[in-house]
Amino acid sequence: MSDVSDPSRAGRGDRKRAQKLIDAAYAAGQLTAANRAFRTERVESAHTKGDLAVLVRDLSGPAGAAPAAAAGAAGLPPTPTPSPPSDPTAGPGTKSLGSAIPPDQLNAMKGRSGSTIRMSESMRSALSGDVRKVRRVVLFTVIGFLLLCGLGIAGIVTAIFAGIDQVGGPSDQPASQPTSSVNLQTAKGWSELVAAIDDETGTSRVYDAVVYPEYASINAVVDEGGMRIVYRGGSFSTFNSPVTPATHDPVDLADIDGDLIESLPDRTAKRQGMPDYDSAYFIVNALTGRPVIMVYLQQQGRLARWSMYDLGGKVIGGSRLAG
Repeated sequence: MSDVSDPSRAGRGDRKRAQKLIDAAYAAGQLTAANRAFRTERVESAHTKGDLAVLVRDLSGPAGAAPAAAAGAAGLPPTPTPSPPSDPTAGPGTKSLGSAIPPDQLNAMKGRSGSTIRMSESMRSALSGDVRKVRRVVLFTVIGFLLLCGLGIAGIVTAIFAGIDQVGGPSDQPASQPTSSVNLQTAKGWSELVAAIDDETGTSRVYDAVVYPEYASINAVVDEGGMRIVYRGGSFSTFNSPVTPATHDPVDLADIDGDLIESLPDRTAKRQGMPDYDSAYFIVNALTGRPVIMVYLQQQGRLARWSMYDLGGKVIGGSRLAG
């Protein structure tokens, strides 16, 4: 069996020794960088000692060693060294792979190696471009998602505060909303409110009513229960209020005289010793088991005193009664 056909499996040590011999030949100026790279690639892919012998058979080894000695130094069987043809990639004083690899095959292999390198670089460039595109897409997606979340939260907060401002309550009277043409706490305004509720719902009965001079919040009677509506500026708004079950009997607002409504704030202020009250609001309901009118007086924006009346105007309770 010839030395270049040694079928013995090339081990890690064999590869290292062959690589050292190639590196030494390159350092001695026997190989070009391209030739060295080619042989290094072949060392990694060699399967047998014969494959390694092909790669180092034409090298003189360190310090001008003979080819046979160089092969022995690499742990490979010695082999005769015929005069190699010139390596088109080698410079002055360098040698090629010689007869171990024919020149046409060597050039073809080099061409493949170069194209492989170019292909790898092209693939890396393409992959880098794809990674950058993916990063941009992810970045824009995240930014868009955050913007949508921000807009959604802002919309929710705006809707909440708008709903609070529109619906109102005993302690949050709005200051800059469209108002009715008349004060709802006057006889004329009360008559307007009762007639409007009757036209809107088909009845003047309500489960409760909170009445300010400018607007009123009504828990109106509907077939399935109660539904909150707001009367302001001569019209009603529901604000998508849900229908809720009734928890007590309704009160018929038509049973309350408008002149009584108009007199109750001043009567309450007199009873409570508050002639300089700032504002007043009414609450009408039957939560106590009987229809009542509760009149609340405010001073400097705070609840100060209140009195409770029946539908005829008789005092039946309050925060402080005069003697």
